[in-house]
Amino acid sequence: MYPLVLGNYPETDVILPITCCDGCASLLLQAGELPNDDRVTIALPLVPLHKRENRQLWEEKLGEVYGHRFRDSIVFLVFLSTLCTTIEDLVDGAIQSECQTLMPSLEWCCRELSKLPGISTMAGLTPVGSPLSGVVNDTMPLQQALRVTFQGFQSTIHQSPLLEYPIDGFLVLVRLAGLMEDVGPEDVERFVWMRLLHYLAEQHVQLQKKGGPGEASKALQNLVNKQTETSNERGAGTEAVTDRCYAVPLSALDGTYLIPSDSDILEQFLRTGSSYSIIADTDKYHAALAVFLHLMATLTEGSQQIWDDGDLFVKLQYRADKLCRTEDGLRDIFFEGKLVDDEGAVKLITAAYEVVVA
Repeated sequence: MYPLVLGNYPETDVILPITCCDGCASLLLQAGELPNDDRVTIALPLVPLHKRENRQLWEEKLGEVYGHRFRDSIVFLVFLSTLCTTIEDLVDGAIQSECQTLMPSLEWCCRELSKLPGISTMAGLTPVGSPLSGVVNDTMPLQQALRVTFQGFQSTIHQSPLLEYPIDGFLVLVRLAGLMEDVGPEDVERFVWMRLLHYLAEQHVQLQKKGGPGEASKALQNLVNKQTETSNERGAGTEAVTDRCYAVPLSALDGTYLIPSDSDILEQFLRTGSSYSIIADTDKYHAALAVFLHLMATLTEGSQQIWDDGDLFVKLQYRADKLCRTEDGLRDIFFEGKLVDDEGAVKLITAAYEVVVA
């Protein structure tokens, strides 16, 4: 269902860090191995893949190198995943010579494969009931499907399958989108932000399933509302006062049930590069994150068991949209997260609790 996840496994780590001319490729194939003992199984010619014979050749060769583990219909998607993982390894390794020679070839492959029709519907972007299922079809190239996914209308993004995509595959989609001329950095950043929020909703639902709605609600309330004791007006004794958090850095959630200490989720998001760095390393999203957590606290307080994190996330988006309409100038925390300022956060959070009381 999610073939773009498969490039993260050792069995699909099949790309050697070399490019060469046809003559050298032929000699390498004859030798069968490199001086470092890496085996050479196939060589892919860098030819236009819109020609049927070239596409068929690539399908056959890739099927061979993958040991025919995958259906022909998804082998290009698996290879795209492998390509993106290799590109990431090159960037992380910071081997300048390899980056200069190999990177352009790998990115060219990604773009060429993304232009092909017939693989978009196999990428896991169009599950049954998805708003994209009536838009993406077999004739649509993957790059066009990515453009629709990352730049779709809010009504489409509300239930985007991209938000529930397994994180390894999501990272591949983000890297592919970053290679497309029609998808801007702000589009990618928005989806990284929304995928992070979706993960937090997933964690809350998971705690509900394990400990029940009451335990989950209490844990979330303790994160967003701090109890302090102050002297009462008569000076006799103290009383508890609830201080709401109107700005929450992502680091404040590390080690909580939302981001457990044994989880590598933040390391995974770090792989998206600058799209995540602006969320984690600046204060631009602190106010929006606080609003999101308060919304989730008010929406799930005293509620019955929530089984579907996707349904919860959609309800959170609609609640946020409704609150934005209460006053001009308020920003949507999902689509304009970094534009939510401290004043806007106070107004949105206050309105969220007033809705609950009403």
